Amino acid sequence: MKLKLESVNIKIEAELLSFSILGKPVKDPKLQHYIEVLTLNDEVIEKPDLILTKLQDFVNNSRMQPTRQQNDPTACSTSAQNKNYKITYYCTNGQHNPNCTNHTKEQCFTENPNLRPP
Repeated sequence: MKLKLESVNIKIEAELLSFSILGKPVKDPKLQHYIEVLTLNDEVIEKPDLILTKLQDFVNNSRMQPTRQQNDPTACSTSAQNKNYKITYYCTNGQHNPNCTNHTKEQCFTENPNLRPP
């Protein structure tokens, strides 16, 4: 890169070019942290080509890392949708619900309020 700039009579110090590359604002917090680490490395700052290579590697690696989605079997097995639950039926409106399995019609407090304990 330095050779390309020098070929058109533009002379920029390598460190200045490196900091201008790394000084661009980024939204990704992981990339921002990576840029801060690169800034502290003197060997990298002296070579702008190396900075561009490392940033490209970071972007390529972040694209290749899989993200978990709801359709992923691992994610689904831990989601709240697969929790076992028991449906409880209640008797209402003075009538026994035949789906209620914890008591019989004769023991139903809704149909027979006199059986309800005080």
